[in-house]
Amino acid sequence: MKSRLSFPLFDCKLKSTKKLTLKKFLKKKKKEKKKKKRKKKKKKKN
Repeated sequence: MKSRLSFPLFDCKLKSTKKLTLKKFLKKKKKEKKKKKRKKKKKKKN
């Protein structure tokens, strides 16, 4: 019983961590896009 109970808990933890990593990854991608846009703006100014 204990092992059976622990498995869903473990799955939940895995899912939550995956979601967190996905969010972080998406945030990084957005930041990279913003940086790229800024670089383009700088090039236009120069």
